[in-house]
Amino acid sequence: MLKFYFNTAFRSLKRNRLFSGLNVLGLAIGMAGAILIGLWAHNMLSYDRFHPDEDRLFVLRCKGTISGEMRSWKWTPKILGPTLVDEMPGVEQMTRYDSEWDFLLTYGNKIIEGHNGSFADPGFFKMFDFPFREGGINEDWKKGNGIVLTEKFATALFGKQEALGRSIKIDSVNYVKVTGVLKDFPTNTMFNCNYLLSWAYAKKINAVDKNWFNNNVQTFVKIEKGTQLAVFNDKIKDIIRAHSDNANITYQLLAEPLSRNFLYDKDENGEFVTGRIVLVKSVILIGVFLVLIACINFMNLSTAQSEHRAKEVGVKKAIGATKKRLVSQFFIESLLLAFISFVLAIGLVELVLPFFNHLVGVQLSLAFSGRLVVVSLIFVLATGAIAGCYPAFYLSSFKPIMVLNGKFKRIYRKLNIRSVLVILQFTVSIVLMLGTIMLIKNIDYVRNRDIGYNNGGLLYSWLTGDLEKNYLPLKNALLQSGAVLSVTKNMSPVTESQSNGWGISWPGATPGDKKIQFIRFSTDADMVKTLGMHLLEGRDIDVNKFRSDSTAMVLTASAARRMKLKDPVGAIVRDNDVDWHVVGIIEDFIIDKPFERIKPMIIEGPRSWFDVMHYRLNPGRSTSENLTTIKEIFARYNPGAPFMYDFVDKSYQSKFRESERYRQISVVAAGMAIFISCLGLFGLMSYMKETRMKEIGIRKVLGASGRRIAILLSKGFMHLLFVSFLVSTPVALWVMHTWLSDMDYRVEISVWWFVYAFILSSAIATCTISYQAWKASHVNPVQSLKTE
Repeated sequence: MLKFYFNTAFRSLKRNRLFSGLNVLGLAIGMAGAILIGLWAHNMLSYDRFHPDEDRLFVLRCKGTISGEMRSWKWTPKILGPTLVDEMPGVEQMTRYDSEWDFLLTYGNKIIEGHNGSFADPGFFKMFDFPFREGGINEDWKKGNGIVLTEKFATALFGKQEALGRSIKIDSVNYVKVTGVLKDFPTNTMFNCNYLLSWAYAKKINAVDKNWFNNNVQTFVKIEKGTQLAVFNDKIKDIIRAHSDNANITYQLLAEPLSRNFLYDKDENGEFVTGRIVLVKSVILIGVFLVLIACINFMNLSTAQSEHRAKEVGVKKAIGATKKRLVSQFFIESLLLAFISFVLAIGLVELVLPFFNHLVGVQLSLAFSGRLVVVSLIFVLATGAIAGCYPAFYLSSFKPIMVLNGKFKRIYRKLNIRSVLVILQFTVSIVLMLGTIMLIKNIDYVRNRDIGYNNGGLLYSWLTGDLEKNYLPLKNALLQSGAVLSVTKNMSPVTESQSNGWGISWPGATPGDKKIQFIRFSTDADMVKTLGMHLLEGRDIDVNKFRSDSTAMVLTASAARRMKLKDPVGAIVRDNDVDWHVVGIIEDFIIDKPFERIKPMIIEGPRSWFDVMHYRLNPGRSTSENLTTIKEIFARYNPGAPFMYDFVDKSYQSKFRESERYRQISVVAAGMAIFISCLGLFGLMSYMKETRMKEIGIRKVLGASGRRIAILLSKGFMHLLFVSFLVSTPVALWVMHTWLSDMDYRVEISVWWFVYAFILSSAIATCTISYQAWKASHVNPVQSLKTE
């Protein structure tokens, strides 16, 4: 029986090549899009969920009232981890993790910039499943005399030579020995560094403190089996307050499951309940919509063939075929088409996967396994069942007498289920199109906002090696060379905040004001001039002209407003037990995420610390000429070290990288949805042309022009498109409002977006059906009426 069904299905597909091809192509494209999105979503949802006992792994977070709001943050004091191990029962393992350290690494005559180094405790290698290719950690590493490299970084440093046991000089100061080489980190982990040093080494370079108020590292714990999270949280919640005499510490310590750490990265009212998970769910929903549109396309094209299949059904029923057998036959056809489409979809996925990997910034692959085969089988069966359910029951419901007499519903009836499906199909497509327009407009809106400084021709270099020691002669040489107009020294790049805090006081400050969070920045001199900032009041810090400026401070406009100072210039602000005197007010500038509101900031003088120098290129000379001159000067004052620099404008644009990826995914998905919908529209129009050929011939004989006939055939579909637009408008408005309401800085919804979407969708639909309408209107009526 099954063989009979398959033979019948193959004959049917062969007879209706056009519709079978359109069905297969539409389903294949929808499946391919869903598979690509599924691969990406699986990678995102599996972040750090592959570690043994991952249900016992937690990241510690602090929770308290900051700037009048309940907030949470996943940064803790450095001293917290060891204290937990010593004092808290139930902690089986602990590791602190501090990433993005840059050191200058030297091996023989080879010197490279060691970007993205991390400090960790020995527990890191026991808690997390990151296998060693060779070696491991030993006493040398634990005592700060060893280093662990990743495979990729070991190759960059040593080439094909064996790395184990080789000595590396760090920042021309200390030597460490390679004790182990880790296999490269997988793509689905938050841990992604080039090398790991122990906290014992951090102590050697004075990078460790015991201040319970400095929240600047991440702390992870593995709790003992059987320990309830609620009970554990109740034990640890007051441990920071218990060990500190700082009255500003009023927050609690809590543990958050590691499995939620990556996806739930944005807190609301003190809880991590949103973040990347919203984007992941949105993209998954897009994948579901693609398959749904493809299935609707299948239903429409299958039922559109009702006139061709009606007599087949009538004859089979007349000779005794039951409805159940006919339903089974049509389901087999659907499943066969779904399987063929899936095979084609796999080919499409393999073809476009390199492009998609570049799009999402992750290396994904189709690694076939038993589990993947099962998932694929379920996917094909589900798609075939959804796509084939309506055609199967619709076609098998024809009554033999009515069918054989030619009395059954035709495709061009004004109201039928196909019209509803076309409306639904284009509604989803238009919603995706409007969502894409919203993303594009919002990203462009944020990208074009005033950042508060001039990032053109502005560079920065980290103060590594001898740069800090030789800063003043280096600065003078740069200015005298003519390649640089001005130089300033700062705490961090102007595109990245590395310090914030509260407990800051000023004249008239209330106890509640001490809970306001301020971003910290620093400068020695010429900050406003070098960074191209806007001075609103007073002057810039300049330790070279004013000795007292070692404790000078500049406030941003939002900081001055939060402090409610009548005369801010000259006011005394106390931070970190230092009395700073305010010398100027500058306009707010973006240092964190451009989609978020700007936070108040204080810029402190040389009593603070410096890690970066900024310098502005001379626009009167070419960039390459400037860089050649600067490189020679850096080599003079930091001998043997490579000249490393970053353009500030490129660093700022990198903040949009993740948003751009989602935008591109939306553009591709919306394009695929429209294309699949238009495939169905093309098929329906083709079939309508065939079924109405005699009508068209009669109309032409009676004097109808080709243009009038083309309009007659097209207007029904254009009406459906207009209804789709009306249905999609409130849905899209709700989606846009929900999405944009979570953003601090966002574009206003414009009626022009809907106009663009309607014009674009109408143009695409018109192009799709116009050829078939034109072709039908130019058929010689003699050919269509010669059998009458």
